[in-house]
Amino acid sequence: MATKTVRLRDDELALVTEYLSVTHQTFSDYFHNVIIPQMEDDLDLKAYEEFKKTDDNKTVSNADIMKEFGQ
Repeated sequence: MATKTVRLRDDELALVTEYLSVTHQTFSDYFHNVIIPQMEDDLDLKAYEEFKKTDDNKTVSNADIMKEFGQ
């Protein structure tokens, strides 16, 4: 497992330490529960925005899908 250093001002460190204490989390838990999901959301939004640049706004009805793929 890798280690990464995070630089915080003293007041930020105090805030983070207090928050983690109140919520009974480690910094690692917080990172995995909050920061990673936020990063995933940001990447999903970026992918959606890129898709919308090329989207032709054409929709396909459920009936047409069923005709094409049967059932």
